[in-house]
Amino acid sequence: GVAIIPEGTTEICDYAFSSCEELEQIIIPNSVKAIGHAAFYGCTRLAYVTLPESLIEIGDYAFTDCTGLVCIYSHAKTPPVGGFFMLDYFRTVVDHIPLRQHDLCLRL
Repeated sequence: GVAIIPEGTTEICDYAFSSCEELEQIIIPNSVKAIGHAAFYGCTRLAYVTLPESLIEIGDYAFTDCTGLVCIYSHAKTPPVGGFFMLDYFRTVVDHIPLRQHDLCLRL
């Protein structure tokens, strides 16, 4: 399924979508400034994530065990502070990816 975060939301709380195995897509508005600890932990069907320009902080393990994750897009002009996108499944730490063209994408 698709989750649409309402415009005006400033934070996705810790564990907000944790273990939501049916989540395939998340639409995050430009008002979101922070993604909490393990917010998407275990979302095994989540495939693509687009991070808004407004994002300044990401909690640790935000995308851990997102085994279906294929691509993370970032519109942020500067790297978010705090945690990393810990992807234990891929044993990879995804760094900041500034988007200057619409087709840029980090492939995991």
